[in-house]
Amino acid sequence: RNMCMVKRNKAEVDIQLPPVTRTIIDTDITNRKQYNLILQDLAKYLETIKKLDPVQVTKSMRAEALIRTNYLKKTAAEGYREQIVEFCKNALESGQSIMVFCTTHTAMDYYQKALDTPFRIDGTVSALKRQQLTDAYQNLKDPAAFIIRIRAGGIGITLTKADYAIHAEKDWVPLYHDQATSRTHRIGRTEHVNEYFFVGRDTIDSRIMEIMEEKRMIAEVGTGSSDIAATVTTSVFKDVMKREFDYDTTNDIGVEEDLPASA
Repeated sequence: RNMCMVKRNKAEVDIQLPPVTRTIIDTDITNRKQYNLILQDLAKYLETIKKLDPVQVTKSMRAEALIRTNYLKKTAAEGYREQIVEFCKNALESGQSIMVFCTTHTAMDYYQKALDTPFRIDGTVSALKRQQLTDAYQNLKDPAAFIIRIRAGGIGITLTKADYAIHAEKDWVPLYHDQATSRTHRIGRTEHVNEYFFVGRDTIDSRIMEIMEEKRMIAEVGTGSSDIAATVTTSVFKDVMKREFDYDTTNDIGVEEDLPASA
């Protein structure tokens, strides 16, 4: 028996729902020397692995490659934190409420302090506390920032008060970014939503964003929607490593995972 799946996106359910405007902001990083040193170290490590027979490459070696790559990605994002803070402060001063999505706790700590906000959700926040924070944020009259760990707060909450969804760090899985922005782009919303991706120029960030955009185009051609969640739920790690370092991750473990919560 033949079967088919029919998917309706939010715009088809609510034809008055304003679209999301996505903006990619290319920026120089302030820690270029540190980034280059980490990049060189990673490249050397991967070259060492590639020279070995596949049977000689242990799981711990492949896991180490993932850890080093995540560290490179984290370092790239650290290089434009100041630009993001300035952008956020300008938005708040103009009356716009914002959500800032991160993948690491260190980034969350930085933005929470810099933007002086009590609103934060990560994996340690209970369901009750999540709801209390959400309600308090939604009922505020003044503009405010909400700092959110993308995998912990990217689903299950509604934050339609926010006008801007700012992606301060990249997750390997494009789906999580779409889900994150959807916290404010909800059915029934009447105001425009702006989504911003900051990208470190000439860093692994650029490669990640390039592949994410390719995935988005494929999804749009295949489903008639630019919603990545329609077709892309897997990590872009394999593609990034192949193009950036000519490194095959076929046998790697846990490539869809990001840095530990303590990072």
